[in-house]
Amino acid sequence: MVYLWAEVYMKQSVDLGEADPRLYVQLAARLRRQILGGEVAPGQRVPSITALSREFGCARQTCGKAVQLLEQEGMLTFIPGLGYFATAATHSPSRGTP
Repeated sequence: MVYLWAEVYMKQSVDLGEADPRLYVQLAARLRRQILGGEVAPGQRVPSITALSREFGCARQTCGKAVQLLEQEGMLTFIPGLGYFATAATHSPSRGTP
């Protein structure tokens, strides 16, 4: 799937992945929006996969796939034993297939 980004005239980005029927893409879009919007600061730890599955009421595998997608895009970094951390949100996700 190609990620679709639409530029809004007020210099805001709208992630159309939230309209995707796949739950992991919707979850990744939501987390991406939080990172790009500054709700999750660079260097801040994001909730664990287990915590995300409880919060969103979906399988751990679904949350894991969403987090891995953001890691591939460079939005998250995994530190063994510590978890996932947000990276500097200075760019939009790379376009390509997950």
